[in-house]
Amino acid sequence: MSSIRNIKGTALRHVAILASGAAAGQAIAILSSPVLTRLFGTDAFGLFGTFSAITTSLGAVATLKYEQAIVLAPSTEAAQIVFRLCCLVALLSAALSSAAFLGVSAFAAGPFWQECFRLTYEFGGIAIFSLGLFNAANFWLTREQEFAVLGRYQIAKSLVTVSVQLLLSLVGRSGISLVLGQVSGQLLSGLLLLIYRGHFWRTTVIRGYDLTKMAAAARRYQAFPKFGAPQTIGRLLSVNIPALLLPLLYGPTQVGLFWLAYRMLILPSLILNESVRSVFFRRASEHHRAGGDLRSMVWKATFIMAVTSVPVVIVLALVGQDLFAFVFGADWRDAGYYAQILSVGWYFENCVLGSAAALSVREQQHKYLVLECLSVVLRASGLLGGYFMGGVVASLILFSAAAALSSLITIAYVQWFEHRTGDCPAHG
Repeated sequence: MSSIRNIKGTALRHVAILASGAAAGQAIAILSSPVLTRLFGTDAFGLFGTFSAITTSLGAVATLKYEQAIVLAPSTEAAQIVFRLCCLVALLSAALSSAAFLGVSAFAAGPFWQECFRLTYEFGGIAIFSLGLFNAANFWLTREQEFAVLGRYQIAKSLVTVSVQLLLSLVGRSGISLVLGQVSGQLLSGLLLLIYRGHFWRTTVIRGYDLTKMAAAARRYQAFPKFGAPQTIGRLLSVNIPALLLPLLYGPTQVGLFWLAYRMLILPSLILNESVRSVFFRRASEHHRAGGDLRSMVWKATFIMAVTSVPVVIVLALVGQDLFAFVFGADWRDAGYYAQILSVGWYFENCVLGSAAALSVREQQHKYLVLECLSVVLRASGLLGGYFMGGVVASLILFSAAAALSSLITIAYVQWFEHRTGDCPAHG
């Protein structure tokens, strides 16, 4: 019993360490937002939001999700091999993405999309590569329980991003200043994360690249690129699809309003969501390797996220529009209304954390892929249906409802499978 309490106490300390670093980083972003929204207009944020949606979606799969195998690897040497594999794959992904952006930019129609794809060609590759490196380093540090380092990363990233954006506002107040700030923050803080220890940098990052061993690791964990990467793309597309469809349906201004609304929603959830996910994934991986049952762990993660997300929904429902107008300026009042609408879907997205992580630990990415494809279809249908029904508000209402429905389907599916098999989906 005492050992169980020690394990729980250790996990809570790790969550607290990650949460404090994430909270400090997000506090910097939140405190700077009222200044940035008064320096940059809604159209600039619209361009920035679409660029972020594209690069974030691709950057999340820059390593083809091999980074998750770093935690699952049976030994430190095996984890190092997977880490090096992630570095090479991220570099290749960035190069291919830049070439694709260049090709697409030649066919982009309209000033918004021409500018957007010009930025993705010039800076998208760097953004994707830096995100890939961070994902690999994140899982390595999670394996090593170096959670304080991850906390410092969050602070460094926010400081660099905001500082560059404010500095560039003195030169020009267009979307490119916001983009350059984000890319700088990701790249510089990611490099600091990699070289936090000289020994790690020398022995793992720049040495030991054995193609034969990396090829063997790629085959061993092939489920991650086959199912995990498409699933992650599907998940991020389902979240970011408004930033891709809204400029086509309603113009860049609506993208800017949506971006601020959703950003203010995800910032508080990142503090707990990302902290709980990292610690939960590690504990669930250890429990799985020991042949344990994940059902109680999944339920606890779902309950924690459900309870902690309620206050945000209540506050937005009561004073969302007035709060946004006061904090960010009168031009952003509609963003507060959008946040009220989106908070319903956002709430259920938080609740799905435990179920999603359990599917990854059990290497059931092919099932999660199907669920995410369904989510993308539902959300895109909601946006398009709202367009034909009456406008941007109808689109966002249906989008939020689709987000809630798809999250509930994922939770229900995992629980149904557990009930049928007597365990989390491990053998399907």
